[in-house]
Order: sequence, then C-alpha cells, then structure tokens
Amino acid sequence: MNDIRKTDGVCGGDACIRGTRIPVWLVCEAVELGMTTLAILDSYPALRDDDILAALFYAKQNASEIEEAIGGNSSDRHFSHSNFLNERHGKLRALRHSGRLTRYARRTY
Repeated sequence: MNDIRKTDGVCGGDACIRGTRIPVWLVCEAVELGMTTLAILDSYPALRDDDILAALFYAKQNASEIEEAIGGNSSDRHFSHSNFLNERHGKLRALRHSGRLTRYARRTY
C-alpha cells in the first residue's frame, strides 16, 4: 500500500498515487468510464501498471472514502476531466483502427 498516499494540501487530501497528484478516485472513474489500463497509462505516462492495481485495491478497501471523493469532485472540473478522458480514449481508439498509431502507442496498446 506504499504506492497510495494521502497528503494534506495535495489534491484536497485525497488518496493519490505515489509521487503524483493523480487521485485514486480519478483512476476509478476512468475504469468506470470503460478505459483500459493501457489507455490510462497512455493518458498518464507517470503511472505504471502496478499503480493502477494499487489504486483499485485501495479503492476496494476504502470504498466509502472513494465514493465520497468522487461525489465531492462532481463539479464542472470533474466532468471536464471525465470528458477529457473519454475524448482521449476515443482518439486513441480511432487512431488504432486507422493504423496511424505511433511506434510508442503500438507498444502500449
């Protein structure tokens, strides 16, 4: 559980993935939106596979905390970020189907 930390003054004190300002609730929201692990990793290059697993494990162990964080972040900022994730995922999927992915994207997709 060392990969998940809560720090006062960072992301409102929400649980975040080690060394980032990426909250656990954001990863959970991306998964709920149907994003694959590879799409999340492409959107957040600082993350590793283990980070996503740690975030999902933390969310399972602290479900009420994560639900509260998602509810508390249901502002325009949250929706715009969810839209960003959906848009990014859609573009990656379109590129994959068109065959125009970069070498990096081919390795990660």
